[in-house]
Amino acid sequence: MKEKKKLIILLKVVLVVAFFLTFFSLIRSHLYIKLAPPKRVVCGTGLKKLNDYCMYYEHNERKLPASSNWCDLLRPYAESKTPSILEPVYQCPVDKIGPCSYAMNENITADAKELPGDLVLLFESAPGWNQTGGADDVVADRHGENNPGANIAFADGSVKFVPAEDIPTLRWTFEVQKRGTTTGSRFDTIEVPGQQSTK
Repeated sequence: MKEKKKLIILLKVVLVVAFFLTFFSLIRSHLYIKLAPPKRVVCGTGLKKLNDYCMYYEHNERKLPASSNWCDLLRPYAESKTPSILEPVYQCPVDKIGPCSYAMNENITADAKELPGDLVLLFESAPGWNQTGGADDVVADRHGENNPGANIAFADGSVKFVPAEDIPTLRWTFEVQKRGTTTGSRFDTIEVPGQQSTK
């Protein structure tokens, strides 16, 4: 009788433990899905790292990486910082095709000394390696149809997700220019030191 009672208690304990293990495994997988960062954020983080590597390169070499082989020139920096996860730095998690999902602004030259902070440095592009281009080469449909846009890295070190309609209004060249054609656009007004703002 005592053995039967012990067996029933043991069976109840096993069932309770099995229930809680199953429950926690379901909750854990659900929380992981909810807490995992969106691929757009992961893409922006990789682009930010590449932007930082450009700054490291500029600091060490006293010039920017040449746009003709910028991926090759940044590779030693990427390998020294993230040796086991090199490719994700160069690749957007949505893009499974090419070795690099980003391109450098074609107007960036290695001998440029002081870049305006709002100048586009790197941006999402079609897959490739050592790619360069401009506003027309930005891939803005990678992160969903409901929110078209692209991650853009600027010369000041920042990375922003820019809506597709604002991409052509960004600063792509060194020249001071009126950027923006729509009234109310956040790029309508520019200020040049010593001059009045233009609209």
